[in-house]
Amino acid sequence: MVLDFPAVFERDDILAFRTMFWWGNFFSITLHLQGKYKEQYQHSIEQHLHRNKPAGLYLSCNDSAWEYHYGEDNYRAIETLDKTDISSLLNKNEFIKLSAKLELADYAQLQGFMREWFGVLVRYVK
Repeated sequence: MVLDFPAVFERDDILAFRTMFWWGNFFSITLHLQGKYKEQYQHSIEQHLHRNKPAGLYLSCNDSAWEYHYGEDNYRAIETLDKTDISSLLNKNEFIKLSAKLELADYAQLQGFMREWFGVLVRYVK
């Protein structure tokens, strides 16, 4: 189940906060930026991530913007990346995806998890 809100999906430009329940896997929240939104917010995101690397935040490393698993070939944990790695991944593709996940076993924490991570992610696009 997916909820994109708020979201702007245009031909070449995307700004979306995606909340997802992947049956049998996890809950997640993802900030997806592409096109003019990536250009607009990339520098701010890079500066934020160089100063603060929140535990539990992941940065996409895949060439596809439409993969959501948390394997090493799709997402990298921010706390394991240095400034060079962060800059390289932010520049790698035409999109940026920042994401956090909650294990199914922790579903009772879902409301707080979503509120907390939406607050973190929205700071990157202010």
